[in-house]
Amino acid sequence: MKTFHLNIVTPAGHVFDNMVTFVSARGQEGSLGILGGHTPIVTLLKPGEVLIRQGKHDIGYDIGAGILEVNAEHNVVILTDFAREKQENH
Repeated sequence: MKTFHLNIVTPAGHVFDNMVTFVSARGQEGSLGILGGHTPIVTLLKPGEVLIRQGKHDIGYDIGAGILEVNAEHNVVILTDFAREKQENH
């Protein structure tokens, strides 16, 4: 699976900055999934969960409202007012 660079940025700084294979988020028009090579877009995000896949490992973040951009180099930036990694329950 093709990888791409993901940044999650809040006013406090970078929360996530790494290569990933998939990102899922809640946009204003509904849920969206981003894979490597996605067409460039800019969309508003609703508060909720962002799911990040790195190979076979999934990471969840709770975020506030924000913006998701896929740029011309197919990198993804999420700008949000709040982001916190979800803790797994074992």
